[in-house]
Amino acid sequence: MLCKPNKWSDANFGGYLNNSLIKNPLINKSADGKHELLNKEVLYESINIMSSIPFEINSLLLDFIYEGKGDFLFSKEDKDDKKSYEITLGQAYILRDKKFYIPLKARGRIYTDSYYLNYQGDDFSTAIIQFAEGEPLTEIGLRNLYIYIANVYNFEGISKKNFHERIKWVEENKFKILSF
Repeated sequence: MLCKPNKWSDANFGGYLNNSLIKNPLINKSADGKHELLNKEVLYESINIMSSIPFEINSLLLDFIYEGKGDFLFSKEDKDDKKSYEITLGQAYILRDKKFYIPLKARGRIYTDSYYLNYQGDDFSTAIIQFAEGEPLTEIGLRNLYIYIANVYNFEGISKKNFHERIKWVEENKFKILSF
């Protein structure tokens, strides 16, 4: 969406702009209808905050792909669903240089209500979007980034080590990782 999604509340159907007419619920009920939602206000507030975060297209990656250099970046599975890949690529091209928002829903957890461009999708979908309004990386953020890098790289099972060992491994191997 190019504008912030409508806010959810007991009185308002949020998300997409036309949802005030369509009235799709925030939470899809279970088949047996036996679950009960407690603390709805917390869920509304969480979804409203998360839905108001602006994203943008990673133009550097988009250019890299359009120049034909990015074929090796994504797994065979991502490319096997060629139609999905092409739709995501088309949406990214259209939304280039624009801020956009991703509406959310709930069903046991919060998930995106956008099939192609979203941060819960395949590798390509998550790689092509980025936060539109960045913030400086904090010490805690850098620590978590190092842990994530160690988990993804997983050299000789490093992802099974404790956090301190993972962070130390990334610090000792920064140049290898960056050259990879």
